[in-house]
Amino acid sequence: MNGLSSTDIFLSLGRRGSGKSYLLRRISAAYPRKVIFDSLGEYTDTDGSLCYSFEEFTQAVLNTEHDSSFTIIFRFDPEKEDSRPEFNEALRILWYRGNCFVLIEEIQLFASTHAMPLWLKNALLTGRHRNLALGFSTQRPGECHKTIISQANHVFAGSLHEKNDLDYVRSVVGEGAYQCPLLQPRQFIYFRPGQEITKINNDLALI
Repeated sequence: MNGLSSTDIFLSLGRRGSGKSYLLRRISAAYPRKVIFDSLGEYTDTDGSLCYSFEEFTQAVLNTEHDSSFTIIFRFDPEKEDSRPEFNEALRILWYRGNCFVLIEEIQLFASTHAMPLWLKNALLTGRHRNLALGFSTQRPGECHKTIISQANHVFAGSLHEKNDLDYVRSVVGEGAYQCPLLQPRQFIYFRPGQEITKINNDLALI
């Protein structure tokens, strides 16, 4: 992909196994400073500094204050009933930290159609002033807050079949959303405001 900026917002949509997380990994490689919210436990300590608690996460962020490159992975406690307060506080820290790429896997776990944490909203609407780039993935876009797709500079829509999910995609990409049920694993339609829809695979190569 050409023309990426330090404040771009990426949204990767698709059913489980569609390749959306791998696509975001490829994008994140372009950013030397990154923080990953690992909602599904898909990352390991070989991918970066893995944090299992909010305290570990906070310390890891503080330790990178002068680093030109780092990868911090925050994995929420699966036994905690509601991780949203920690998620919100972590984003507050990152908003003030600035100058990094923040990747959030399965964003629908934290921002529903009717509610969005304050610091996620701040990151979406004012994060560019803090030099924040954002990446989101979701299996269920129809359950996500519409502010996310409305602010995205890059939308990648993979295989989707549920009407609510297709309606979510159609709200931005229009009739191109009807291609989604026909897509094979690793295939995506790519939309960028002001440009024509193209079809790519999750290596970011044109099909």
